[in-house]
Amino acid sequence: MATGKGKFGQFLEETPAWAKGLLAVGGLVVIAVGGFTAYKAIKNAANAKQSKQNVDNATQDLQKLVAGGVQPSYLGSQYSSWADNIYTVLNGCPSSGYIDTLKGIFNQMKNAADVLQVVTAFGVRPLSACWYIEPVDLVLGNTPKADLAGWFTQQLSSSDLAEINQVLASNNINYSFQ
Repeated sequence: MATGKGKFGQFLEETPAWAKGLLAVGGLVVIAVGGFTAYKAIKNAANAKQSKQNVDNATQDLQKLVAGGVQPSYLGSQYSSWADNIYTVLNGCPSSGYIDTLKGIFNQMKNAADVLQVVTAFGVRPLSACWYIEPVDLVLGNTPKADLAGWFTQQLSSSDLAEINQVLASNNINYSFQ
């Protein structure tokens, strides 16, 4: 005898109440995770675009400084090495002593052109999540990309950032990370 219900309707009718609740909660979890993932993907794309613009701006500012007579103090390979060191100490969960490493790098800067060279050498890099800072990003494999300032914003406390800016100021460099 036809009841007028499809197989799904019949399935729901025969399902115990506790299982219906479990299905409803599971469905909500799937929707929430999907929405969060979509939100993060859109946000990450916008941040990556802004980070690329920041690096392009640093390159243009560096060209202006060079044209005005302010030359970088080191070879390009040195800036690449510093950028790689920064990436290493901040990628994932920051390693112990990271602030001393960062201060040591920025203490070697002699002018704003040096800082801009490090920013340009760093470019835009993927930011791996730390298991205790962003566990959801780690589980979802979410790897946003950011420029050096974006990495500092993500990985450093405001007091860490203030220490780096203090090092630059003590070297009479008119540049600060926000």
